[in-house]
Amino acid sequence: MHTVSHLPSLLIALCLLARRCDTGLTKMKKLVHYIGQVISQVPGYSDWYNIKYSGDPAIYTYQLLKDYSQGDLELLVQ
Repeated sequence: MHTVSHLPSLLIALCLLARRCDTGLTKMKKLVHYIGQVISQVPGYSDWYNIKYSGDPAIYTYQLLKDYSQGDLELLVQ
């Protein structure tokens, strides 16, 4: 049986829903959901992935498998 961790290249181009804790300007923690797309795996760091979120020009880098195992990430099927 294969798991996502055995096939990291399959995550490239997938859409995801990420849950992040955001303090914003109010300094009060709140849970925010972001929709994004996996654009690449970080060369030399197999656990790290580059993510582009909708409406945000920045590229973010996260350990997606760790986020997934903690329940902070959902893979979206289009």
